[in-house]
Amino acid sequence: MIMARSYIIFIGEYRMTISYNIQQSRLSTTPDDYFARVSLNSSVDIDRIIDRMIEQGSTITKADTFAVIEEAIKATESLLLDGFRVNFGGLVQLYPKIKGKFTGPLDSYNNSRHKLDVGTTPGARVRKALQQKGKVKQQESILPEPNIYQVFDFESDEINGPITTGGICSIRGNRLKFNGDSTDEGIYFIRTSDNSEVRISHIFRNMPKELVFSVPNTIIAEESYYLEVRTRVFDGADLRSDRFNATFTAA
Repeated sequence: MIMARSYIIFIGEYRMTISYNIQQSRLSTTPDDYFARVSLNSSVDIDRIIDRMIEQGSTITKADTFAVIEEAIKATESLLLDGFRVNFGGLVQLYPKIKGKFTGPLDSYNNSRHKLDVGTTPGARVRKALQQKGKVKQQESILPEPNIYQVFDFESDEINGPITTGGICSIRGNRLKFNGDSTDEGIYFIRTSDNSEVRISHIFRNMPKELVFSVPNTIIAEESYYLEVRTRVFDGADLRSDRFNATFTAA
């Protein structure tokens, strides 16, 4: 079972949550090899950082704070260009580095093969803040599963409308691709009156964001059907499915 947890961090009067999911590693051959994937809330810029400083009680005006931070960034850029490692207040360390391979000790920097870049390392202060103030809280996890956005019938040229028996349809969404050799994966029409199932056999396109298929003649006209996609997401062990949130009437 995949679980999700979050860290609750208290800084001043603010409570922040770092949520993450526990997921099985797709690269490891060990069945019990799991890792944490952090779910970020969003990203913030300098403007939002300054707002937080003022919220925490800073008496410096926003304009003056922005000017000081901008000058600090310019000074950091200048020091990096001079070849220094910059420890930015225990928040982050930045240092110049060169990317690219060299053929030997007599080779030299070449713009076509090499690139100047910046390396970063989290600072000791920010690491200590997270490690000492973090508290864990378990949350329910949302498992990755197929997700149907819309169904398009080429014969009627309608989206999420009637489907045409013997016609061509496409499904748009996410994580839709399935293993056609697996007998329990695929596209299914499920009759609402008795829950009998029809598995689609003629698939023209089988991709993560789109499935294109032929509607079989066994779909009964004027009957109402659910449409469902079943797949093992990322080649996982568990079969997962998504049933579209509306029914379809065969024409």
